[in-house]
Amino acid sequence: MAHGKALKIDFHIGHPQGTAVGIEFKMPASQGDLHRASGQLDDYLTRYGRNLIVVLFTNFMSQTEIAMFLETLKTKGIETVIKSKAISRS
Repeated sequence: MAHGKALKIDFHIGHPQGTAVGIEFKMPASQGDLHRASGQLDDYLTRYGRNLIVVLFTNFMSQTEIAMFLETLKTKGIETVIKSKAISRS
């Protein structure tokens, strides 16, 4: 971004200073990671609004953490795609 605070979103699709879609990948492994992600997503939400998409990898999260984080994102109006652990079949 050329103006204001530099946002380092994973994917910015669109004009650099115009309307765009932001896509952020997250794979939190601790409560600290979840807290930082929430603050970072607030900044991205200011920039992208309803055009912000989060892809959440839940590999290192408990079911409770997943539910709480998804509720936080839902409250903020952030579209979320969940990629959960693969189940191995032998």
